Amino acid sequence: MTLENKISDKLTNQDQNIKLEEHENNENIDQSDEQENMDQLQENKESKEQLQVNQAVEKDNLEQLEQLQVNLIDKQENLEQLGKLQVNHLAKQETLSSIQFDDEEHLKQFDDEEHLKQSDDEEHLKQFDDDDDLQLDLSLDQEFAAKQYFSMMENMNKSGEKVKKMKMIILDIGGDRFVVNRKDLGRFPHTRLARLMKATTIKEVLMYCDEFTPGDPPEFFFDRNPMNFPAILEMHRKGVLHISETGCALVLKK
Repeated sequence: MTLENKISDKLTNQDQNIKLEEHENNENIDQSDEQENMDQLQENKESKEQLQVNQAVEKDNLEQLEQLQVNLIDKQENLEQLGKLQVNHLAKQETLSSIQFDDEEHLKQFDDEEHLKQSDDEEHLKQFDDDDDLQLDLSLDQEFAAKQYFSMMENMNKSGEKVKKMKMIILDIGGDRFVVNRKDLGRFPHTRLARLMKATTIKEVLMYCDEFTPGDPPEFFFDRNPMNFPAILEMHRKGVLHISETGCALVLKK
């Protein structure tokens, strides 16, 4: 082999080595670029996932904020309702206080009236005790009937038992006679008729009526206008006062 050939082969080998090195370098560069691309893709993927997580968190925060706003509105409505309830409660308390005050005033007035009635009854009874001429012109039969009647009333008042005999009585109002069941007259204990039914002596009877005739049934006379008496009697029977067109409320009040 000539020198030229050797030199040529050597140069060829060198060129091949250089090309091989360049090829290897290029491959290394390509691998490096590919790795960088892979890393970049991985970073992009992670960034995308993080962005999705952030979006989900932000969505949750928005939902929570909306729920808080709804709760705030509900609380405001509840506070308004509570305010209305407090106002209503105060109004009710004022109404109850007013009613209680009226009841107390009414009860006080009633007690005063009862005290006056009791004083009048005692004064009236005292007048009867001082009047020696107060006697009824009774026959023996009437006197016996009167004793029976008052004995029965006294026993009834002591024992509290209902009257089994003489259930009916006669009320003579200005000449109009009314046959009445005595139990109806006890509905309102403080009325004249109720007190009359509890009287146990002739003196007590004449405190509430003008004349008394013992018997079965006994008869009580009142020197009054009979026009308004049906309304009074119906009130004792039914517990409700009905005034007719010809009736007078002022007379009934008295």
